[in-house]
Amino acid sequence: MDVFARRDVCEVCGANQYHLLYEKTYSDTILTHFLEQYYAGRLPIEELRDGQYEVVQCEKCGFIWQPNILSDDYMAKLYEEWILPEESRTSFTHSSLHRRQQFARQVWRLASHFPERKPHEISILDFGMGWGEWVLMAKAHGFDVCGLEISSSRLKHAQENNIPTITKLETGYTFDIIFANQVLEHVPNPFEVFQQIASHLKPGGIACISVPNGDAITREIHNPDWQPGRKAIAVQPLEHINCFTYKTLMALGRRVGLTLTQKSQWRYQLANLLPIPTANIPKLKGLTLYFTKGTFLLDE
Repeated sequence: MDVFARRDVCEVCGANQYHLLYEKTYSDTILTHFLEQYYAGRLPIEELRDGQYEVVQCEKCGFIWQPNILSDDYMAKLYEEWILPEESRTSFTHSSLHRRQQFARQVWRLASHFPERKPHEISILDFGMGWGEWVLMAKAHGFDVCGLEISSSRLKHAQENNIPTITKLETGYTFDIIFANQVLEHVPNPFEVFQQIASHLKPGGIACISVPNGDAITREIHNPDWQPGRKAIAVQPLEHINCFTYKTLMALGRRVGLTLTQKSQWRYQLANLLPIPTANIPKLKGLTLYFTKGTFLLDE
């Protein structure tokens, strides 16, 4: 069974020319220390030792990704065995009031695109719903919700909470809103996944895409003290295999035929509104962009 697979083509623009930003073998002390701590000893380090952790950047569009990723079999082990389902469920179901307020604001912001319609008239798909935290918030507001998930433990949790679910997008499924939170950075084929999202979005519908913010990676990665790990979340080894910036996420949306409507990254908004250097604005870990299949709405 192969441990790793290789990706040499840019998922954003399709080019195959790139340059290396960072590399270390998985046998390197820095990586083994991080992986042993992060996965609490559940990850079989010995099986990864011959692999190479690389971060590369596309020469054409600037997209950053890890070309060496876990094979399908090992990716399944990562999300079902090395990340314990019970531990990850607790981290979501016991989340803070602030986090739940953020979810409520997102639901309201998405609903504002359909001011003439009542919640039950608006269909929402939570694409890669995980433990269903967000889709439960949308359901509580009265929306017609559905969650897409492939993990058996997460599907069971959804059934226990009366969340309608699907395991893949079939022909004929269309939605007013598709919400994909922390999904595209994990998948080996973000272009194909975004294509699916676009093809199942109703005309005039909204796709809300949230990913870790990779804006500062090219600057930080050249720092001699930089190390892959918790503080480098946008290129976290094994899991965050795609690193998006505002520019590259917008470009991927355009490639699949969607138009940017608005971005909710307040770092950019503050930079435009406040008379202070951008460097003095706190870094934001997340990047959320809204796309539509219809006419252009707003580009803040």
